[in-house]
Parts: sequence; structure tokens; C-alpha cells
Amino acid sequence: KTGQTVKRSLYDHAIGRFSTPNTIEGRRNILYVGLHPFYLSKMRQLFTIKIYVEPDEVLRQHWKITRDVTERGLSKADILKQIEQRLPDAEKYIRPQRQFADIVVAFAPTQPLVDDQPAPPLLLRLTCDNSTHLDPMMAALELAGTMQVEHWYDDDLHHQTIQFKGDITADQIHQVAYQLIPNLDELLNVMPIWRSGYDGILQLFTAYYYSETNKTS
Repeated sequence: KTGQTVKRSLYDHAIGRFSTPNTIEGRRNILYVGLHPFYLSKMRQLFTIKIYVEPDEVLRQHWKITRDVTERGLSKADILKQIEQRLPDAEKYIRPQRQFADIVVAFAPTQPLVDDQPAPPLLLRLTCDNSTHLDPMMAALELAGTMQVEHWYDDDLHHQTIQFKGDITADQIHQVAYQLIPNLDELLNVMPIWRSGYDGILQLFTAYYYSETNKTS
């Protein structure tokens, strides 16, 4: 964040070892991904936007079982045992970090899951503080006409949730993004490469939230 160059090792899950340190240059915008980024107060203060990913628990287990059976050759029984063994650590170290998130990303299945269904139909829910003005983004997405968008304020009086069902093209995401944020390239200092579907919605929502944050900061 101060513009200095650092060395960073990545953990390779395929071989179970850390990689040779790579050079990372300082950037205006830095993405940090990990299991424990909000665990320490000192670390939380470093982030402009904190995002917590919280898939439906049945879906999360389905994803893990599908991946570990197909890519790692494990049995379903062994995977379920592993999930059960790790649950106390998840409850103690991972899930409490949700309370510090600015945005909570939640995926949920829209129909019952079956073991041989690697890509079930999903919906996407995004939760943030209730002071963020989401109406312009909702209106722009509804005009696109290919995605069902619902919005509500949560009972805790601190948060709001916007839910998405359906699909949307990368071109539609691009058009909505620059309609909402005309100075987006200047704000990000990079030319975005937009994606379709929920990936594109996540890009759009994060960029819009970032622009709203910069208005009030």
C-alpha cells in the first residue's frame, strides 16, 4: 500500500508446499485472498473493503465433495470425515470473521443437490451496510432484462441484501458499469475485463461499492 516491492510465497495445494517467493509491486488497488485476513484487528485496518464469502453450507460441502472426488481421488466418506474434523476450527477461526465484512457474498442452490451434479443452478445474495445506495444499480440491471433482482433491508437495521437469479452477458455488465460509474477507469486505474453471469455481478457490485465508498471517504 505504500508503493514498495515485497516478496510473497504462495501455498500450492497440489503439492502441499510453499512456492519460491515472487516479487509483487505496489499498486493502487491490491487484492488479498486468504482464510484469516480479518482475524487480527491490525490486519482489518489495512483493508478498504472487506469481503467474506459464505456459500450455503450444503452447497459448500457439495463443492468440496465434487472437487475432492474428481481432482484428488478421495472417497465421499473420507471427505465427510475431513469436513467434520475441521468444523471446530472453522467455527472458531473462520466464521467469526464474517462480522467484520463490508460485503458478504452468499451462493445458494435453487433446487436439491445430487452428487453427480457439478454445477447446480444457483442464486447469488450480496449483503452490505444499509447506507449504501443500491437503487441505481438495481434499476440498471432490471433494464437489462435478463436477471431477476430482489432487494430488502435486514432485520438487524444495519444491513441490506440484494439477490440475483438468472444470467447476464459480459457486454451487459460493461454497459451497466459505465452507466453507474462513468469515471470507472480513472477510479480503478486499470481497464476492467468484464465477465458474464454471477462473476460479472460480483465485479460490478464491488466496483460500485468501491465508488460509493470513495464518494464518502
